[in-house]
Amino acid sequence: FGSSACKSHAEDKWTKRSLRGTSLRKNPPGPINQNCGRLQDFQLDIGASAQFTDPPVSAASCRFYADTSTFGPLCWFPKGPDLALCFDETCYRAGVSSPHSITLQKPAGPTPLTVKNLHLSHCHVNVLNFMYCCSSVDYM
Repeated sequence: FGSSACKSHAEDKWTKRSLRGTSLRKNPPGPINQNCGRLQDFQLDIGASAQFTDPPVSAASCRFYADTSTFGPLCWFPKGPDLALCFDETCYRAGVSSPHSITLQKPAGPTPLTVKNLHLSHCHVNVLNFMYCCSSVDYM
C-alpha cells in the first residue's frame, strides 16, 4: 500500500481545503463487496472499519491493491500504518511504507474481510484504487 502523510488536499480527489483549514468532503461511495471486481475508493473515519463479506468460504490466497492518504483538520503528522486488513482476529497492518499490493492467506470458514483505519485520533483515511481478489487454495 502506498501512503503519504497528509497529502495536499488539492491533490486529494475527495477533499477540498478552505483557507481556514477546515475540510469540506464530498462523500465517496461506500465500500462494496466486489471480490475480484473493479477498483473502488472509500473513506474510513477515525477508528472506523469496512467489512467485505464475499471472500470464499474455503481457505484462500487474497491479493490486495490500494493507495492510502490521510486527512483531517488535526492530521498533521500521522504515525504508523494507515490500515489493518483482518480475517477474524488475524490482522495485517498496511500503509505508510508498505507496497501498493500484498498477498495474504485467508483461513477456511465464513470469514469476512475487515479493513480498519488504525488512526484512533485526528486522521481519516482515503482508501483509493482498492481491490481485493481471493481465490480458493487447492491443497491437492
